[in-house]
Amino acid sequence: MNMRRKILLGVVALTLPATSVALLSTPALAKKPPPNPITCTGLAGTVTFALPGLSSLGAVSSSKTSVTTVSNIVIGACSQGSGPNSGPGLSVTNKSTKNPKVKGQPRTYTYDTFTQFITTGPGAIKKSVKTLTFTINGNGVTFKNKGVVGTACANSEVGFLLTGQVKAPRYNVAGNTATVLACLGGDAGPNTTNNFGADLGSSTPGLVITTAQIDPATSQAVL
Repeated sequence: MNMRRKILLGVVALTLPATSVALLSTPALAKKPPPNPITCTGLAGTVTFALPGLSSLGAVSSSKTSVTTVSNIVIGACSQGSGPNSGPGLSVTNKSTKNPKVKGQPRTYTYDTFTQFITTGPGAIKKSVKTLTFTINGNGVTFKNKGVVGTACANSEVGFLLTGQVKAPRYNVAGNTATVLACLGGDAGPNTTNNFGADLGSSTPGLVITTAQIDPATSQAVL
């Protein structure tokens, strides 16, 4: 370094506040990541069932699969701070059950029955939803799904419990088990009552559930 440059740097250092000089001489340290587990309440979202929607008899199609989507996913307060928090949009593909063969007609498949939702829902979610990437306090948190079971939630709601691990390096702790609990509260569709638990399995004529809401009062993620 030449003498002129040394003199200029010395003058700059003398004219700056002590804190600024410290920043010039020492790299700023990154903040320590929050410890596990991070508990986030207020998980919400909209579940849209494959058209025409869930019903007692379901629907018939020439396709072997049907697709249910989950959108507008958000999370409320998290134990390590508050928003902005958000979740992923995702789709769940469900393999349909074959209808009995009908002579003179092409092969058809049934889907969207109440029974299928109850019996095949967990397996369809496990196969379709491999990972979920949440944004918590501005940081990405990737949840790896390893198992799904249907579960009863508070307020007589029906839900699904996803169990796995956090794989985002920033939050990962070896052996940590993470869970996502999604409970379905209100619903919509012809002849529904805005109560998914009550409408699921109902024999009310013409009742079809087109959408259901993940209830933020009973749903949460522990990451």
